[in-house]
Amino acid sequence: MKLFLTSLVSLFAATPVYAAGPGADLLPWLRSALVIVGLASFTYALFSKEFSKSWIFGAAAMLIYFITGIFGGAASVITLLLFLASGVLVLVEAIVPGFGIAGISGIALFFISLALAMDNGVQAMLTFFLSAVVVLLMARGLWEKGESLPMVKRLMGQDTPKREKLMPWKVGDVGLSRTQLRPEGIGEFNGEEVTVRSTGPLIEGHRKIEIVSVRGRTISVREVD
Repeated sequence: MKLFLTSLVSLFAATPVYAAGPGADLLPWLRSALVIVGLASFTYALFSKEFSKSWIFGAAAMLIYFITGIFGGAASVITLLLFLASGVLVLVEAIVPGFGIAGISGIALFFISLALAMDNGVQAMLTFFLSAVVVLLMARGLWEKGESLPMVKRLMGQDTPKREKLMPWKVGDVGLSRTQLRPEGIGEFNGEEVTVRSTGPLIEGHRKIEIVSVRGRTISVREVD
């Protein structure tokens, strides 16, 4: 029993040693690339209205990052368990929205596990810096294309106004844009707010808009004088 416990502690605490050769020098940077790819995939998934395969792709990249770290000598099984625990906490937050302790703890644990599994401090700083640049550029591009963050809103319990019943609005109705339409935003018709989409360029908030088409739950509008 004592031998078993000693082996178990060694498995969780000890890290293997890098093999010699060119691969040993290249592996840390390949692992950094996996982190960047994984975070970019998660960013794209956050902007997706429906469940995106990017979640699976990002999770796979992260798992490969931790597994190669364990076998390469940069990480231990503990770091992988921390990563898995962060995923469980975020999943709990998704099931019980409100962006509370579970969500914040999960995000913090996620980045802590990434940092602990890095080969050294310089690599960690460089990887997180490049990841931040890629994520910010992606988020800016998606935002400028008019994409929103429905997943974040669901986690925070903030759903955009949507009508579950048959929409009472029709082509030709005139209302007001309550937010910027880039191209999607919130419009108001007859005192009620609804999600609308601009058919042309960006429309600033508090502008007069007219409905040009209603297809299902998608209301397209244009700015009028």
